[in-house]
Amino acid sequence: MLFIVAAAYAYEAVDFECCHVPEARPAPTALKITLVPPADRRSQLIEDMEDAVRHATRLGVLRGGYGNPFPLHGQRPTRDYVADAVAAQLRALGHTVTIAAGLAPAPGQAALPAVDLAAAPQPAAADLIVHGTLTAWQLDISSYGTKKLSSALDLFAVVPGNPAVVWSQELRRDDQGGGASIYGGTAVERAKEWYGKGAPKYMNAALTEIGLIALVSELGKAGSAGGEILATGTLPGAPSAAPVAATPGAVAAPGAGCAKDTDCKGERICEAGACVAP
Repeated sequence: MLFIVAAAYAYEAVDFECCHVPEARPAPTALKITLVPPADRRSQLIEDMEDAVRHATRLGVLRGGYGNPFPLHGQRPTRDYVADAVAAQLRALGHTVTIAAGLAPAPGQAALPAVDLAAAPQPAAADLIVHGTLTAWQLDISSYGTKKLSSALDLFAVVPGNPAVVWSQELRRDDQGGGASIYGGTAVERAKEWYGKGAPKYMNAALTEIGLIALVSELGKAGSAGGEILATGTLPGAPSAAPVAATPGAVAAPGAGCAKDTDCKGERICEAGACVAP
């Protein structure tokens, strides 16, 4: 009698350097931002805390063939890929970003409280400290050439020394309808660009990155409470610009006194910024 056993495989996505960020308009003022990788609070980690480290690298599933779906794992924790994508988006806005990996909570643990984040020693002087929680990330790749993504990331920020939350942003992505074709151009072209060949494992990494970029692309849009800070580089309570002193030889505005004799009418001369008779 012949027995056929279908083995359960876990596919590993090749590591990649994140990210190809769409063109963004830089903020007028660049901020120094310390980014603490988000806490990974996805359901599978919380429900199986004893094996949270293994679940932390899970990116999603591959479908197709016997014994599927196969788990798809990254070479690093998923929250680290998400942190890379957020940092790439912030840098595209013109900000300087330092990733403080050592401050990140352990897999399954809650995000750092704002008061602890504001008081934590930073690796570099920062204007803003960004942190948050990853509550969902599920990439579903089919052998038929489609990709589906479900993700949720909540970010917030504090100013060093001040526990008040000055910025927050909810990022959601739900591409559950039709998906995007693996074989239709973009993913394959990027895979070939990065790795030379569009082998399936490389495409998985490319598609994962596309999902990450899509997730954090909202950070580049101004208008919301969070986007406004990143777009302008202006922090709440920041002092307004100091008045500019008049330079010698400058032409005075009408009714604003004088800077030199020719600013005065007739024979009057300029003394101490006022037109007086000689």
